[in-house]
Amino acid sequence: MSTSREAVLVDHLKANPPKGFPSLVAENWEVVPGRSQNGVGDLVFASPYDQFLVVEVKALHPGSGSTARASRTKARSDVARQVRYYGRCWAERYPHNEVYCQCFVGQTPEDATFGERLRV
Repeated sequence: MSTSREAVLVDHLKANPPKGFPSLVAENWEVVPGRSQNGVGDLVFASPYDQFLVVEVKALHPGSGSTARASRTKARSDVARQVRYYGRCWAERYPHNEVYCQCFVGQTPEDATFGERLRV
């Protein structure tokens, strides 16, 4: 997590977990344990049915204009690619569980939305 805006979004998700995944089981987890340079995932939630949901949070640039729009478009693309990678890494740790991945993107908790939920 890199910004205070992202911290606000993360706190919102922790207080309001995704539907069907009420338990937070990991926060700021290293994709490769002991090697943070390989990536640090934001949140992982669990369902009561041994399923996991890997969530990557991205706070979007709040400005207006073409540069801000381009920044938001790139951020959405980057976080979608990143959450798929993190989802695959989590699935390698728990090969006998269903693992899903989803991004949570926005400027504030009120306007943030989930991306498509994908099964890994």
